[in-house]
Amino acid sequence: MTYKELVDSIKATVDRHYILQDFGYGALTDIKTVDEGTRVNYPYAFLNPTQSTRTGQTVTYRFNLIVMDVAQEDPTNGFADYLKVQSDCQQYIDDILANLRFAKPYQDFDLTLNVNLTPFKERFQDTVAGMTATLEMELPLALNDCITPIAANVLVDYGFVNNISIEPDPTGQSIATQLPTFDPQSTYESCYYTGVFVPELTQYVIEVTGTARALESKPITQPPTVTPTSVNMTPCVVSGNLGITLPTQVSGWPQGQVTTTEFAWSATYNISIPALATDQKAAIIWGLRSADPADEAQMEFINTDIKIYEL
Repeated sequence: MTYKELVDSIKATVDRHYILQDFGYGALTDIKTVDEGTRVNYPYAFLNPTQSTRTGQTVTYRFNLIVMDVAQEDPTNGFADYLKVQSDCQQYIDDILANLRFAKPYQDFDLTLNVNLTPFKERFQDTVAGMTATLEMELPLALNDCITPIAANVLVDYGFVNNISIEPDPTGQSIATQLPTFDPQSTYESCYYTGVFVPELTQYVIEVTGTARALESKPITQPPTVTPTSVNMTPCVVSGNLGITLPTQVSGWPQGQVTTTEFAWSATYNISIPALATDQKAAIIWGLRSADPADEAQMEFINTDIKIYEL
């Protein structure tokens, strides 16, 4: 249910009420009065929105529901007449609350029932009296980035070549990559190194998910590393690497274990590309490298997805 649908539901409840004759919505200055030369049909219900709050899963909307009717001035009765009007208006508020709480299709929001009620009497061209109720309505409305009309901040989405086998010993081996499935900025290029080239002076978060397995019964090396490498584009030659980066977070990678069972893994990498010389670009190169002199297992990457986010 949207905010408009919620307000429309309250209006529809008032419109179906046998006694209430008019409904309004807006700021307090929008309340209709006879002083302004406006025709007002009493009893009159007015919905005044106040501050609302949101959590990740819900939105709580708050309103002042003001219900009023004409109170006759009668010196012989003192306050008796406008007291009756205030009492009647509270009943009309209760009618609205009961319908919103129990009638279909309103069960998809939670109407908080610790409602504050404040009686009032105001003198315009007519003297009106009534009751103001503060309402809280909580709607289950989780945040959902999947439906936002905002361009994704994923710079590129690609992966390792499926079923590629990599030997980490003795000095490591680069991991070939596939063409991207998402590449709006054409970052995947062919040069001395074919792969993802990212702009300089920018920070990136890389998220990797996949499955792999060891092909030998030997200890498994550390997770793959990412190496931003500076490349002279004309001619296409590597001019140096910009540091080897291990993941800041990793899950499922059985480093040091001896197993040939297929496993699912994920990792997050944070990299920053420094300023580069003219006609240079930074290429993202993946590798399976280990500083351990011991013999470690050859690894097979069965499938891998790599997303690079530009911060």
